[in-house]
Amino acid sequence: MPVEFGAKRGVSVLVALALVLGLLAAGAGVARAEGLDYEAPAEWLLPWRGGDVHRVTWGPEDHWANGKATGIAFDVTMLEGVPIYAPADGVAHFRQDARLLSTTLGNYVDLRTEDGWLVRLAHLRDERLETRPVKAGELLGYAGMSGVSASHLHVEVLILEDGTWRCPDSTQLDTLFGRPLGAFVPGALVVNHGCAGMLVSDGEARTLTPSVELGNEALVLVPLGNEGDRVLDLTGAQLVMESPLGETILADAEGDWRFPARSQRTLALRVHPDLAGVWQATGLRYVAGQQTCALDLEGTFMVEALPITTTSLDLVSAAIVGSPLEIALTLWNTGSDALEADDLLVWGEAPDGAIWQATLGEPVRLEAAGLTDLLLRNGPVLGEVGPWRTSGVALVREGRAYRVAMAEAEIEVSGPQLAIESLSVHAADWGPIILVRLANLGDEPIRDARLELWGWYGLTGGDVASATTSVDELWPGQSSMLRLQVQATLGQGEWRLAGAGYWLDDAYLPLTLPAAPLTLVLD
Repeated sequence: MPVEFGAKRGVSVLVALALVLGLLAAGAGVARAEGLDYEAPAEWLLPWRGGDVHRVTWGPEDHWANGKATGIAFDVTMLEGVPIYAPADGVAHFRQDARLLSTTLGNYVDLRTEDGWLVRLAHLRDERLETRPVKAGELLGYAGMSGVSASHLHVEVLILEDGTWRCPDSTQLDTLFGRPLGAFVPGALVVNHGCAGMLVSDGEARTLTPSVELGNEALVLVPLGNEGDRVLDLTGAQLVMESPLGETILADAEGDWRFPARSQRTLALRVHPDLAGVWQATGLRYVAGQQTCALDLEGTFMVEALPITTTSLDLVSAAIVGSPLEIALTLWNTGSDALEADDLLVWGEAPDGAIWQATLGEPVRLEAAGLTDLLLRNGPVLGEVGPWRTSGVALVREGRAYRVAMAEAEIEVSGPQLAIESLSVHAADWGPIILVRLANLGDEPIRDARLELWGWYGLTGGDVASATTSVDELWPGQSSMLRLQVQATLGQGEWRLAGAGYWLDDAYLPLTLPAAPLTLVLD
């Protein structure tokens, strides 16, 4: 059986250990008042995989009558965990609806296209707060029941007109996702016929060698067959795996793979497992033309551990808000050869469950059959009251983190802690006005802190305009409403609130903004 190698532009493993340093934010496109392109939605893809069929339960009229949508919207039955894909190229804004209502959008994504359209996909399973460009057919997430009591997918379409997202004119929008608008009525079955061919598994996925040592590349062979009557050209593939800890791990590859009609080929994907133990291949997603399809896989492979043991790990930071996180640890290389890495990191969880990391910041060498003492200072600032915990230790090689040991330690942090309870942005002749209610979630009063909020012009960031004010005194459990004035120049277009934080003594602590984009169009 021929083996197809096609990962010409590299492979990346998205490990569960997310090395997250911050969230990016971006705004919508420019205001549109004329020349609205009502032909574009006809070319969009349905947001579920090829071959799947889902039933419409609510149409646009149902949503409008119950106040559940502004644009043209429909709901479809969908079990939790069904993959959801981008229907068009654009910028995806992953958000969370935190309104105090009986039903909300939950976890949702607003996909904004360059030609002034917005496709909203709501009630997704997983919470994500980020903004990034996506291509049609790219995986966005999974169906779920966030914000509602029953799992389903909410699809809504709006158009940008005079700086505001509005409901499209239904007399002009006659075709949506390649189907007449009348196809999305309650009770209708909607089938995605987007895939020209159909790949099926032709045996178990396996590695080229019986096992691979942690830190090395693994070549996973996936035997496939094209059962269709047409040639299938793949430009991307994503191997879905389950780690020894039960995590879902994705390996992405781009390349050129051709599957003639009624043929068998073995796809070879280079991956970098980040944890020792037994791994399972569970699925494959592939891009054929403008459609993303999926199939289930079976197969296991073994990743051998490195001879590294953590003999001690301690959090040596001062246990107060605003202190830098520092970690002292000792590693024992029990092997007969020295081990080297580009860096070493420790990761763990903050009190709110967010993943943090601390790095050594320099190459490390673990001598054979010896102990190595290390002090990691390149960590986050302790910005929250409560327990900060470690989870494990990883070696970094060529930009990839390989988890070599699990290690638990904890420090209980106290002090003041500011958080945004509510925030609104208002237009004024001399620039945006920001009203923000701050609360002290800590266990000590905060005095003489300085609050800063800033934003930028344009879609991806242009001129920055900010505002600052002082927080004189705020006791634990108290909140206060503050007013900030941004000195902005009118006529520069769209201004978006992009970040917030406060200075506590010499430490800068970021604040989490509301999930909804806060954007003004300045005339």
